[in-house]
Amino acid sequence: MTFAAVLILTCVFALLPAGRARTLSASEAQAKPRLELDLGRHGYRTEDKFAFLGYSGDDTIVFVWLTYRESLWKTNVHQVPAVAHLLSLNAKTGALLGSATWPVFSYPMRAFALTGGRSMLCSGSTLRVYSAKAELEHERVLSGRDVCSAVGSWSGYAISPDRNQLLIAGSEFNDRPLQLLTIEPLEVSEVAQVDSRANFIADATLATCCTATGGFSLRAADGVWRNVEPDGEVATATHGRESATFLGDNAVVIPSLRQISVVTLTGHVLFQTSVEGEQEEVGRFAAAQRMERLAVMKLRLSGPNAPTLDLYPGCEDESVTVYDVQSSKTLLEIKSAGTNPWTLSPWFELGHRNQFALSPDGLAFAIANGGRLRIFNLPAAGDQK
Repeated sequence: MTFAAVLILTCVFALLPAGRARTLSASEAQAKPRLELDLGRHGYRTEDKFAFLGYSGDDTIVFVWLTYRESLWKTNVHQVPAVAHLLSLNAKTGALLGSATWPVFSYPMRAFALTGGRSMLCSGSTLRVYSAKAELEHERVLSGRDVCSAVGSWSGYAISPDRNQLLIAGSEFNDRPLQLLTIEPLEVSEVAQVDSRANFIADATLATCCTATGGFSLRAADGVWRNVEPDGEVATATHGRESATFLGDNAVVIPSLRQISVVTLTGHVLFQTSVEGEQEEVGRFAAAQRMERLAVMKLRLSGPNAPTLDLYPGCEDESVTVYDVQSSKTLLEIKSAGTNPWTLSPWFELGHRNQFALSPDGLAFAIANGGRLRIFNLPAAGDQK
């Protein structure tokens, strides 16, 4: 793999090893957090790898990270022994509800916030569901090798709005069909061949996205696929950071490199936001399912841009904005510290990534950066200013 290709991957994959992040100064934040926690008190180090932050209820936050037992630099492989750490925190007070560790390999690793304070980790081909106190509730070994890399589809972490279903992407390499993972009860079922094009899911609806015009297809409980075309212009240039996903049961979030759109299941373009600068891109997003709010990361490209020398800019997190989808109003905008891969050594320690999440009720926004977790209040639906 060329050095330029590795730089491009820093903008594509959200869960690469974390680099050294600069500390966010107080003057950079445009809003004061209601709660700020030092994750180092719980053993987290900014040089640790992988990270996941999610609300598993309006009052519960889960934070997951990996500590490598060996250096990728020394082993020159992408899969090394590691320890997964899970924290369950009270989102109102910051109190620790529980913690757990799990010896795993560094790849594949996935984490999901469920409901009722629960969370799910997936490593190799083993799924574990934890309680709000980080106690192990269920464990299941999936059939096949490294199946966790396909849980939640190949790109993005699409999960149904009720947090009870995920798709396991099919694989021609090992002859695995598309499968449906149901969390409660913890079961895996095969998706019919006729429905194998699905790549995201709602409670009783399979979906696939997108056409060149932003169209998508839905298969409801009646088993019939129907096409939905937006009533406005929707950009769909895929970038691999996130796949399309449902926002509630009645709308779909469609991301692209420079724009993110929300389209209803009848085709109405409900919301759009785009980046303006040539050196800007749209990054990852998080959704508040019950109140239809969206947090969107903006990325900035920087570094050498000399295609003849096989050199291309890297990208870093710049700011995150929380929108109310129905009114298109901005509810919160804060700076987010990022690290350009050109400044890092060794070179494969690519790009710091902020982890952020919205509470299901849309009344709180959380972001983890530089070893600190900050939680911001958001206005209620009738109190947006």
